[in-house]
Amino acid sequence: LTGKPMLFEWQHKKKDGIRVDCEINLNTFELKGKLYIQAIVRDITPRKTIEKELRRSKEKIEKLHRVALAMSKCQIEEEVFQLTVSAAEEILEFSLCSLDMVEGDYLVVKATSSGLPAEGTRSLKIDEGIAGRTLLTGKPYLIDDIRKDQQARPASGEYRSAISLPIGKMGVFQVAAKRVGAFHEEDLALLELLISHTTEVLKRIKSQEKVNYMTFYDPLTGLYNRVRMDEEIAEIDHEDNLPMSVIMGDMNSLKLVNDVFGHAEGDRMLRNAGQVISKICRKKDILGRWGGDEFLIILPQTTSQEAREVVAGIKKEIKNFGDPVPLGISLGLGFRENMNRKMADVISEAEDLMYREKLLESREHRQRIVDFIHENLSNRSNESQEHFKNLHYLVQRIGRVLALSETEMEALEMLPFLHDLGKIAIPEEILKKPGPLKEREWEVMKRHPEIGYRIAASVPELGMIAEGILSHHERWDGSGYPLGIEGENIVLIARIFAIADAFEVMTAGRPWQEAISRQEAIERIRAGAGSQFDPWLVKMFEKAITTY
Repeated sequence: LTGKPMLFEWQHKKKDGIRVDCEINLNTFELKGKLYIQAIVRDITPRKTIEKELRRSKEKIEKLHRVALAMSKCQIEEEVFQLTVSAAEEILEFSLCSLDMVEGDYLVVKATSSGLPAEGTRSLKIDEGIAGRTLLTGKPYLIDDIRKDQQARPASGEYRSAISLPIGKMGVFQVAAKRVGAFHEEDLALLELLISHTTEVLKRIKSQEKVNYMTFYDPLTGLYNRVRMDEEIAEIDHEDNLPMSVIMGDMNSLKLVNDVFGHAEGDRMLRNAGQVISKICRKKDILGRWGGDEFLIILPQTTSQEAREVVAGIKKEIKNFGDPVPLGISLGLGFRENMNRKMADVISEAEDLMYREKLLESREHRQRIVDFIHENLSNRSNESQEHFKNLHYLVQRIGRVLALSETEMEALEMLPFLHDLGKIAIPEEILKKPGPLKEREWEVMKRHPEIGYRIAASVPELGMIAEGILSHHERWDGSGYPLGIEGENIVLIARIFAIADAFEVMTAGRPWQEAISRQEAIERIRAGAGSQFDPWLVKMFEKAITTY
């Protein structure tokens, strides 16, 4: 009627009942005075199918973005796991799916769809199966036939095709079907979109957990840090937690261990102490690293007798951690019976008692460490016990000739046994190398007097020989090491020791050096007077050994 072309769609029902989408194009034209209508009909079922799929895909993408928005509000991983599986099941219509996360050496199942029975899931090692390959390569896999994949380790033989996607380096998400070729590239693309959201949210949660951990926990021991301990003390400061006990602990000889074995060994001692405290204490107890080498333990609803049992348990258990360095801790106990007493006063009491105990115990513990060092050094050294005894006898003889004081004699007699204290920190392959040392190795070896000095200086009982240890390789003419000092600037006990050590080595011999006679050794020491040795002490030495 309008004379204009018309285009519209219509659904035609065939005789077999199947409906076909059609597009009808109508045109009018006049011929010999008559009006005609021309209709062109096309089957547009394929196009309509594509349009329908596009609409479906668009709807799925929109729904996935809504899921992403919901995920962005998640605070714990379990919520993300469940949202991911629900989205895969409801939006993407995958009825068989599993989300697995890395835990140690395994991929552990965290969430599954309702269509996947419990017996249809299992944990795998991180290098096993399609999931392991996905995690290792960081690539997605679309598998038409699982049975043709040699690496596949399906939980059930019913599963024939699968999609496997990495969740960063944290885990793997997989979907499965019971027929071959069930999945297409579009399924993979939509699933990649979902898992990209999952991955980012999990990264955010893990990052936040790490920040929270660093905020409240000591990274070395895993116990609460000082900030969190202050908060915990404020929270438990009420009558319901009475009676309350407080234990303050302080590591013994940590500085000595740091100086001798390095800070890595000192850190290991602190970690071990933290493990002991965690093992002995109860779940309700509040444990923290209070300072550099101090620990604080708050015991709510704990009598003084119960607290003493905790102290005894820590001390007993800590003795098991003696390899390679003996572990020691001083502990003080404070007690709170009523609210009239402030927590700060109870902590102060525990700290005072801890320091009092430390004064009593630290000397004994330092001696344990020095004995350990000496025993360890003897096992690593080429020197025999006979060498040390001979040296001790020689320096003793020289000291008597010189009429040294009792204090000087005590220091002189200690030096033969502890002069090489610093070698405890020298690698064993250098100490026991049969041939000559390379320049780099020799530079390492020359550090032992300084290391030994630091050890002795940190132990009050060894302070008198610290300078002797530092300078026992110095020479009268200043050509020695480590300081290159000369003459009487070298401490007396070191000058005496140098002569006695040279004589003992020459007369006793070594695997690489044959022994020589006493007279020949004396001649060589005389020859070294004024260069290697103190000339006056060389004369005193000759006098001392006339009856040796």
